Amino acid sequence: MTYTSTMSWVVKPGNTSRSKNPQFTPVVTVRNGSVGGNNLQGATITLIVSTNNGSFTITGNTAVTNAAGIATFPNLKISKPGEYTMTAVSELGGSISTFFNIDGH
Repeated sequence: MTYTSTMSWVVKPGNTSRSKNPQFTPVVTVRNGSVGGNNLQGATITLIVSTNNGSFTITGNTAVTNAAGIATFPNLKISKPGEYTMTAVSELGGSISTFFNIDGH
């Protein structure tokens, strides 16, 4: 059986401060569904973080096997201030977030 997937952000990564709250709150959450609206469960969803701000470190679990079509990524932290995007990908598709900022204060 072949599925056509739609990956969407339930909770996009938002601006955060490394000193005040280094983790993303609320938790970054992605939905993996079919074009018909059904959630596709069991796929591994991986987050890829991009920036033009040089090297950085991301900690936390960046690959999750979704339950009931929803993948949550608690405890994500990015080590360096700057402007970033996240891409959520699985073997069936992907979705790019809007830009978000990590500030150093």
